[in-house]
Amino acid sequence: MIGLGRTVEVEGVVYEVIRTIPITSLKENITDEEIKELAKMYVAEKAFKSETKGEYFFVNEVADIEWEDVVEEETENE
Repeated sequence: MIGLGRTVEVEGVVYEVIRTIPITSLKENITDEEIKELAKMYVAEKAFKSETKGEYFFVNEVADIEWEDVVEEETENE
């Protein structure tokens, strides 16, 4: 399943979900190295295994963006 638009928070960090894969669809004894290769294939920075959801989450960290509201000042000529 593609997770476009979904986010998850893990230990205070927000991640965009690139893809999820049910744990049952992968071989029982998949190695960490094989998971890393899948993450590369999906262009994901990290992969998390969620036993409660029954899925692997392939994710990219969402940058913490700081911004200011831009308010235009009215001029006297208006």
